[in-house]
Amino acid sequence: MAGGITRLLACGADTLPSYRGLDIGPTFVHAPHLGLRPGEAYPAFNKPHSAALWVRARQAGAQAGGPALEAFVVFVDADMLLTRPVRPSEFGVVPGTVAAATYDFLAGASQGLADAFGLFPKAHFARVGGVHIFTFGDLADVAPRWLAWTEAVRGYACDAPEAYSALAMPDGARGATAGAKLQFMWQAEMYGYMIGAADVGLQHASSRVLMQYSGYEPPPQADALQPPLLHYGVDWQLGSAFSFNKLGHLHLRPSLCPRWFWPALPPNSVTVRCNAMQ
Repeated sequence: MAGGITRLLACGADTLPSYRGLDIGPTFVHAPHLGLRPGEAYPAFNKPHSAALWVRARQAGAQAGGPALEAFVVFVDADMLLTRPVRPSEFGVVPGTVAAATYDFLAGASQGLADAFGLFPKAHFARVGGVHIFTFGDLADVAPRWLAWTEAVRGYACDAPEAYSALAMPDGARGATAGAKLQFMWQAEMYGYMIGAADVGLQHASSRVLMQYSGYEPPPQADALQPPLLHYGVDWQLGSAFSFNKLGHLHLRPSLCPRWFWPALPPNSVTVRCNAMQ
C-alpha cells in the first residue's frame, strides 16, 4: 500500500520543548490523555485518544482544501517493524471489515466481561489487536467509541480488579502472579477496542499471518507469505547466548542515539535467528 507514515505523539506542552527526535519524521502531536483519576498512569489511553484526534484533524484539513483523506489506515504499535508492503486487499479489508492480528488470550470476549456492562448481543466481539488495517471511514467511526469503552473497561478494572481478572483472563492464567495480573490490567485498551468495534458493528478478518512475534515460528499458512509486521512484544531469545525483552529497557532513550541499545550480539547468533524464523 502506497502512503506516508505518521507518528502519533502524546506529549504535553511542558515536555515538548525538551523532546528529542521530534523531527525524525511526520508527527502528529497532541496533549496526552491524563487518565480517569489523579495520578493514574495508563499510557494506553493514548492509543484510541491519538486515533480520535488524528482522524478529526485529518477530516478538518481535508474539508479546508488540504490533502484528500486516506483510503486505508494501517495502525501499528511502536514496537513493530515493517518487513514488506502491507496490502489491505490481501487481508480482506473492505468498508465494515477490519483486518487485525489474532489474540486468543482475550478470553473476556466469551467469559462475560461484556455482561458487566450489560452489553448484548456479542456476535461481533473479536479477539484481535496489535495491528489493525481500517478503511478511513471505519477508523473514524470506531475511534471515539474505542476511547470511551477503554475508559469504561479501565475504570471497572481499577474499581473491581478481582472481578475484572476473573472475566478477562483465560482459564490457564488463573492464579497468575501479580505481574501477570498487571499485564491483563494493561489490556483494558484491547477490550475497549473489542467492545467499541462491536458497538459500531465492525466485522473482523482475524489473521495469524498479518503480524508475527519475534522469535516465534510462523503458522503453517505463512509458509508462502512473510508476515509484513514483526512485533517485539515478548521475550525473544537467540539460542542460549542472547535474549531481549523491551520491558528490560524501560529507561532506553533511542533519540539519544547510543551506539548500542544493548550488548553486541555474539558471533553466529544471526544464523540461529534465521533458522528460528524459517
